[in-house]
Order: sequence, then structure tokens, then C-alpha cells
Amino acid sequence: MSAIHRDVPGFPGRMETRVARIFDHLKPGAPLWRLNWSLYGDGDLHHPESQSGARRWDDRDAFEANAFIRVERQTLTKMPRSGDILFTIRVYADPVAGLRQHPRGRELAGGLRAQLLALDEAQLRYKNLLGDRDRAADALARLI
Repeated sequence: MSAIHRDVPGFPGRMETRVARIFDHLKPGAPLWRLNWSLYGDGDLHHPESQSGARRWDDRDAFEANAFIRVERQTLTKMPRSGDILFTIRVYADPVAGLRQHPRGRELAGGLRAQLLALDEAQLRYKNLLGDRDRAADALARLI
């Protein structure tokens, strides 16, 4: 786990210990899941280059028109006989503009904006949002 997550801000140390404890205590028949989000300039599901892909938003209107919210639903399931752990990822990519038509769009935009504004500099850099945070936050505020 350490090698896979070495570039994730805040992972080494306390978070690394917590994740190891989760893996050590995972029980068969009791899968765990978590969500992870990012913002991209396209709706492609496959992004091997991390969040460093090209962006097409120079202002808040361009952000709303061209940005995609990518959410990964990650699961951990311990196999009963082997004790192996199955890790799965289901990727969803939806246009930010779609929040206008979503029944809970205002709530979702507000939640995403709050999470975006709570990121520290290292996290923003990791998600390739350091230069885009304020523009994205402004666009999301207009959707609330």
C-alpha cells in the first residue's frame, strides 16, 4: 500500500497505519467501500495519466461547460477461503453542466464546492487543481 500511495498527500504516517489496520481486520462477508472524486476536462473513464490531463476551462463559464466530475467507487472484499482481498473500482464521469438538471444538483454542487475549498495546497496540486480551484468554486457556487 505504501508504494501505491506514496504520492498521495497525507498518506504516509497516520493514514498509512489506519489503512493497514483496515486491511488486517477486514472480514469475509463484510465488504468496505469508499468514494474518490476528481475533476477532468473530458468524460473518458480511462485516465492512466492521473489528473494531469488537458483542461478546457479558462473561466467559470468554460468550467461549467467543459468540466467532468469523475467519481470512483472503490470496494474491498476479503475472500473467505483464500483470505485474498479483492479490490474493485467503478468509475462514473458526468458533466458538471448536468448538475443543473439533476434533482439534487444544488446540494451536490454545494458539497463538491465545500470539499474543493477544504483541500490544502498539496491536495490541490495532487488533483491538478491548484490553478483551477477558485474558478471551479465560483462556477459551482452559481449552481447552488
